[in-house]
Amino acid sequence: MAIGVNSRTAFSLLFPPMLNEFGWERGITAGAFSVGFLASVVSAPFTGILVDRYGPRVTMPIGAVLVASGMALATYAQTPLHVYLTLGVLCVGGSVFISYIGHSSFLPNWFVRRRGMAIGIAFSGVGVASIVLMPLLQVTIDTQGWRSACWLLALLTLLVVVPLNILFQRRHPQDLGLQADGRVDASDHAAGAARPQLVVDAVVDLRWAQTDWTLPLAFRTRRYWWCALGYFTALYAWYAVQVHQTKVLIDLQFSSEQAAFALGLVGMTGIVGQISIGALSDRYGREWGWTLSCAGYMACYALLLQLPRTPNIELVYAMAAMQGLLGYGIAPLFSSIGAELFQGRRFGAIFGTLSVWSGLGAGAGPWITGALYDIHGDYDLAFLLALGAASLSAVCIWMAGPGRVRMVGGRAVRRAQALAAAAGAGATDDALGVRGPGIAAIPASGAPQGPRLPVRRGDINQLRFLAITPTPVRLQPGSVTTLRVHALDRQGLVIDDGVEFAWRISAHTGRVDSVGAAGRTVNLRVHEDARPGSIHVVTLGRARAVSAERAVEIV
Repeated sequence: MAIGVNSRTAFSLLFPPMLNEFGWERGITAGAFSVGFLASVVSAPFTGILVDRYGPRVTMPIGAVLVASGMALATYAQTPLHVYLTLGVLCVGGSVFISYIGHSSFLPNWFVRRRGMAIGIAFSGVGVASIVLMPLLQVTIDTQGWRSACWLLALLTLLVVVPLNILFQRRHPQDLGLQADGRVDASDHAAGAARPQLVVDAVVDLRWAQTDWTLPLAFRTRRYWWCALGYFTALYAWYAVQVHQTKVLIDLQFSSEQAAFALGLVGMTGIVGQISIGALSDRYGREWGWTLSCAGYMACYALLLQLPRTPNIELVYAMAAMQGLLGYGIAPLFSSIGAELFQGRRFGAIFGTLSVWSGLGAGAGPWITGALYDIHGDYDLAFLLALGAASLSAVCIWMAGPGRVRMVGGRAVRRAQALAAAAGAGATDDALGVRGPGIAAIPASGAPQGPRLPVRRGDINQLRFLAITPTPVRLQPGSVTTLRVHALDRQGLVIDDGVEFAWRISAHTGRVDSVGAAGRTVNLRVHEDARPGSIHVVTLGRARAVSAERAVEIV
C-alpha cells in the first residue's frame, strides 16, 4: 500500500526535472498523470471483480509487476507518448491494484464497528513511507537524475509488494478462522456465548440493507450517483494540488528541498489525518468526516492562492498540513461509505465502478489545472475551480447519506446502550420523550435458556426481552409475526443468543412509531392463549425498540 500509492505520488517529484530536460508544456507533461488515471478508470471495475473472484493474493502482485514495469521502461522515454504509456498507463494505471482502490475492495470485510479508524491505520502506511521515500527520491533525483529514481521505485515495488502479498494477504477474516473486528469464530469458542453482550444493530434502512446489490440495481439508485459525483470532485481537488504543488513552490522561489519536504509533510501529517478522521467518522458519521476532509482541501487552496502575495515558508507548511491532517481523511472513508451503502457479495465490483469516477476526477484535476495555467499564466482560476470541487463533494456525500442506511459503530453502540438501559430500568415512553402504542411479544416455545437465567421446571420468572427493529413494524389484527429477540438481565445486558417470538395481535395496534398512549397495557393473545402483560415502545434515532415484561412459567 505504502509503495503502491507513493509510486504515483512520486510523479510530482519527477515532473520538474522532466520539464527541464524535454522542454514540454506543463499541460502536456502533466497529461501523463491524467492518462494514467484514465487507464485506472478502465482497470478499476476489473480490480473489484478480480478481488471478488481471486482475492488480493493474486491481484496485488499483478499490480506490482505493472507498476515496476512502467517505472523501468520510463527511463527510456524520449517523447510525451512514451511517458504517457509508461508512467501513465503502466505505473499510474497499474497502481490501482495495489493502492486505495485495490485495498478498499476487501479491507471493509475485516472491520465493522471501527471500520473508519482501522482502514485509516492501514492507509496511514502511505504517509509513513512518504516520510522516508519522498526525501530519498529527491536526493536521488538531485544526485543521480530522475531515471535512477525510477529504477529505485521499480526495485522496491518488486522486492517488497509482491512477496508480502503472496505470503500474508487474505480476502476475508474467515480465511483465518476469524470474524470481522478480529473476533474468534463462535463455533470454536462456544463458551464465549455465555458472556453478556450488548445487542448492536447498525442498520437504519432495513429494506436497503437487505437488498442483494448488483451493478444494475446500484446504477438505478440516486445514492450511487451522488456518491459517484462526490468521489469525482474529491479526487479532482486532491490530485490537482498533489501533481502541481512541487512546481508551484519552485516557481515561487522555494528550493527543491523545501518543496520535497512539503510533499513529505503532506504524507507525514496524513498519518494522523487518516487515523483521526477515520476514528471521528466512526463516532459521528461518515458525512461529518468527509466534510472535514473537504474543508481541509478548501483551506489548502485558499493558502495556495495567498502564497504568491505572501510567499513565506510558514504558509507552505500550513498548506501541506491542511492536506494531510484533514484532506487525507478522505482515503479511509471511500471504502467505508461504499461498504455501508452497497455491502454484499458484489461489493468489490460495485466499488470498482465507483472508483471509475474517482479515477476520472483524479485524471481531470491535474490536466485541467495545467491547461488553465498554460492559458492564463497563473493558477488562480485553476485553484478556485478546485476549491469549488471540494465544497461540492461534501454536499454530494450528505445527499448520498450512508448514515441513513447504516449507523457508524459509535452511534450504533450508543443507541444499543441507551435502549438496554431503558429496558433495564423499565423506562416508559415518557422517560425518553417518545410515545407509542402497546405491542407485546411472548416466547412461542417456553423461556429462553441463558447462562444467568434460572429455568427450573415450574418456576415463575419475570423475564425481560428486547427486540430492535430498524424499520416500523406493522401488525394487523389476528396476524402472527416472528422476530428474533434477546433476553436481558437486570443491567440490560444480553444473556442468550436470541429466541424466536411469535406475536399474535388481538386488536389493531397500528405502527410502532405512531402516536399512542404511553405505558399502555394490552391483552396478549399468543396461540389463542390470552394473557395480560405490559410493554413499552421506545424510539431512539431511526430505530425502534420493543421491550416487554412477562411472567412466564417454565415447562
